[in-house]
Amino acid sequence: MRRMRSNDFTGPMRRVEARLGRPLEEVIRERYATGTLDDVAAELGVDRSTAANWMERLGIERRFPGQRPEAVA
Repeated sequence: MRRMRSNDFTGPMRRVEARLGRPLEEVIRERYATGTLDDVAAELGVDRSTAANWMERLGIERRFPGQRPEAVA
């Protein structure tokens, strides 16, 4: 799967990125590195399934349930 470019973002993705004032991928990677999918969703202000979908679209690997954040490179 090819990595998305910011001009491939959906309208909601662009709005969240604009509200946060930082690249969406950067925000998601930083939050997920130390937290959970629920933490990412809360940070973005979206539903858990939306956050998971955006992570997949951005090529961000998800952890298995119960896997600790530091276990993923």
